[in-house]
Amino acid sequence: KVALRSNGAQVIEPGMQVVVPASDRVEVRFNIKATSYGQARFQCVAKADQLSDAAEFSLPIMTAASSETFATYGAIDKGAAVQKLATPTNVIERFGGLTVSTSSSATQNLTESYEYLRRYQYDCSEQLSSRLIAMLSLQDTLQAFGALKADQIGIFKRRIEDDIALLEKRQNQDGSFALWQTNEKQKWPYVSAQVTQSLVLAKAKLYQVDAHVLKQALSHLKEIEKDLEPNCGKRTKIALQAKALNVRHLAHDDDSNAAKELLHKAIGEKFASEPIDHAKQSLSLEVAAWLLPILKTNTACAEQVAFIRKLLNSEIRETASTASANDSGYGDSSYRLFYSPRRLDAVVTEALIEDQPENKLIPKLVKGLLAGRQNGIWQGTQENCCVLQTLDKYFSTFEKQTPDFEGQTWLNDTLVANSKFVGRSLETKSTTVPMQYLLSQGKPSNEVLINKQGPGRLYYRLALDYASKNLNLKQIKQGFTVSRTYEAVDAKSDLSKDKDDTWHIKAGSTVRVKVKFETPGIRYHVALNDPFPAGAEAVNDRLQGTRKVLPDTLEESSEPHWSAGWKDHENLRDHQAEAFSSHLAAGQYEYSYLLRATTPGRFTVPPTKVEEMYMSETFGRTHSDVVVIE
Repeated sequence: KVALRSNGAQVIEPGMQVVVPASDRVEVRFNIKATSYGQARFQCVAKADQLSDAAEFSLPIMTAASSETFATYGAIDKGAAVQKLATPTNVIERFGGLTVSTSSSATQNLTESYEYLRRYQYDCSEQLSSRLIAMLSLQDTLQAFGALKADQIGIFKRRIEDDIALLEKRQNQDGSFALWQTNEKQKWPYVSAQVTQSLVLAKAKLYQVDAHVLKQALSHLKEIEKDLEPNCGKRTKIALQAKALNVRHLAHDDDSNAAKELLHKAIGEKFASEPIDHAKQSLSLEVAAWLLPILKTNTACAEQVAFIRKLLNSEIRETASTASANDSGYGDSSYRLFYSPRRLDAVVTEALIEDQPENKLIPKLVKGLLAGRQNGIWQGTQENCCVLQTLDKYFSTFEKQTPDFEGQTWLNDTLVANSKFVGRSLETKSTTVPMQYLLSQGKPSNEVLINKQGPGRLYYRLALDYASKNLNLKQIKQGFTVSRTYEAVDAKSDLSKDKDDTWHIKAGSTVRVKVKFETPGIRYHVALNDPFPAGAEAVNDRLQGTRKVLPDTLEESSEPHWSAGWKDHENLRDHQAEAFSSHLAAGQYEYSYLLRATTPGRFTVPPTKVEEMYMSETFGRTHSDVVVIE
């Protein structure tokens, strides 16, 4: 006789009688129903005649719910901001709540990027001018936040002066600049434009620049197309000319007629009637951003300015917290322009700051740029240089005033947070109002008021975290679109799917789980987690002795448009599979692994979820699944 009882789960048939042959064993299965989540304790008793024994053990029962986060961001220069908050219904009381985060600066610690450029060991003209632009851009910010001490300023400035002198020596007779040394055979027109840009910026920051060198350099930019290789594509040629016009704009030498002509050359005279999708094939977003401030100087170019604004806004992909531009670059010629997606975001952000400082996408683009760092820096000297220049533009435009304010957050009539910011600080202050308190108010909607008193800019984030009690969850797309399917491995009869979408898997069989997800924009620090049916376990094919079912590498996707080589790391845990990536470009991705069905039963499987770990309001999930192992 065998009996089972439980605290935390319901035993459907608590006792039965079995025959155990001598020197043998028999499997005894009990039907169990999970009634609540937490730790379920079990006691099993066996009795034969006068002999008996018992064992105790426990099993975790996990909720099939999935957490959700929704957030809004904003900035306050004067007065207050009011946000409406709907109280969620049918949610788990002990989980989540409203989190209020405030800070006084959007320019997070940038010293790692500065140190990277300062110590960079190679000294080609691109790298020298990138370092020069970055140091000139950071000079005011580093001093404002106390990262550049008084005794370090002299060394900092001498490094800038040495870089200026070295770049001046690399000027060719025609006014261009060599990559390494004068009179090189190959011309690098983008490098000439960037070196000129660094000298223009140095002069604006009151450093001594050779007037003749700068005059020659700016004159050369007017004829920069002479340095272009014959096999450069049209898109690349236009980009280099636009960059040259933009550098001249920084030197207060605006040529709106040339900018207008270049725009028409890229997309035709009838540009206004061109669909945006067609226009962006001929006109990169960088070119649009470089030309925008030049065209804006001429009221006769109002139509062109309106078109570029429309193009930029249509190609910026935003989430609740970040934004990024969406462009394919310059193909095989990208190396000639040192192109990267982060530089594109920086160039677009800087153009918007100059053209539309009130645009609400600007703080999101800045947050996206900051999120794109790895170990405190961006990729390569070009990205670090361009991003830091943009952040300097942001700092000088929006954070001129030294913060000295008090921020108060009210939930209806209750003060829930009170934060003071005095002086430059990178600190973020957070307060969480528990979900139990929100639900106890008994109001279908609430009003959150954030008030600022004193000089400076207050940045805020309001985030609502919760988990639904409903186990039949629907698909959600908040930055990711996610799907999950199961596939038979050994025999088609091992797996089937009902009309009501219930999966049936034969006990003991192996199935392949395939997760696909899409993202329309760049995502940072992405985590994928895919829960298992409770009656299944992962097959780790990296363990010795495990039968290899998948190819030796998972980098090859069965479908060419879905990339499988995206993950930096993965975990196969007892209850779910996890995969991570620090950076994902816009695109389609796939993740695959094996499951073995071990325990018969009917199981509710929580949704697969893909999210940005540090901005969890950017997420996507599948619907819940029901899996029957039989």
